[in-house]
Amino acid sequence: MFIYPKPKKIEIAENSRLQLNQGDVSVSQAGLPCGNKVRLSLIAPMLKPEAYELEISPEAITIQTNGEAGARAAFQTLRQIIAQSSPEGVQCLKISDWPDLPLRGFMLDISRCKVPTMQSLAYLADLLSLFKYNRLELY
Repeated sequence: MFIYPKPKKIEIAENSRLQLNQGDVSVSQAGLPCGNKVRLSLIAPMLKPEAYELEISPEAITIQTNGEAGARAAFQTLRQIIAQSSPEGVQCLKISDWPDLPLRGFMLDISRCKVPTMQSLAYLADLLSLFKYNRLELY
């Protein structure tokens, strides 16, 4: 399994999978993970800023973090895992991760008439958020 950026700690449970159906995992209007099989706790004071613990068990997905930024990062990791899952289900695992830098950015040079469309900017923003960038700058 490939997750970018590589999590600080990952433990994979062999031969154990979670079956997902429509509505089991989604995103709220605030950009936070939700759904029938998602348990989210935003109160985990023992974790670093933007840190999260993501556990996928055969019954549910549990996310513990100390704020919304960590929950969003956990959701992006979950998106990467689900995209790589097989028809048998999502691999059960436990991940602990946090960013090394508070600002993780990308600068796009739009000078000299290289202005992107709104559709391509939206795609770029979604792609960057998938990889846990938190700043997009247009030059």
